[in-house]
Amino acid sequence: MKNINKILIAFISVLAISCSGDDVENRPVIVEGTTPVLLTPKSDFNIILDKNKEADLATSVVWEQATYEGDATVVNYSIEIAAAGTNFAKPSVAGTSTSTYKNFTVGELNSAVLNAGFKPFVEHSIDIRVKSSVGGVGSIPQISNFYTIKVTAYPAWPNWGIIGSATPTGWD
Repeated sequence: MKNINKILIAFISVLAISCSGDDVENRPVIVEGTTPVLLTPKSDFNIILDKNKEADLATSVVWEQATYEGDATVVNYSIEIAAAGTNFAKPSVAGTSTSTYKNFTVGELNSAVLNAGFKPFVEHSIDIRVKSSVGGVGSIPQISNFYTIKVTAYPAWPNWGIIGSATPTGWD
């Protein structure tokens, strides 16, 4: 019994000494620096995506890096797209990167456009921008300028040759 009391007192002592508030109070703070600057594609970019060229390069999204003040950390970038003129009310993430560019194949860009809710066989004006962040939940994102590009996607379903109101494009 005496040994159990001694062990318990020793354990509580070690626990009390190791729980210092200094580590929590002196954490480095990372604050915003400069926002990323989208360089390409510019507003004159217009592409009609072709299912027969899915592996070909469609475009490269290039931007100047964002900076953050504080300890060095990895900056995560998200390329966002939205319908033109909506002020990114419902943005969709087209891709992510930790460098200052992202290459999109025809297939990747087509999937991003369709996943954002745009219909195939129709030319859409799409706003594109880059959002940077560091850390996880609660980090303050920095958002780049945007450009409006025009993209015509192809359908993701197989070419079976059916028409009608039950198909995604309807009778058109």
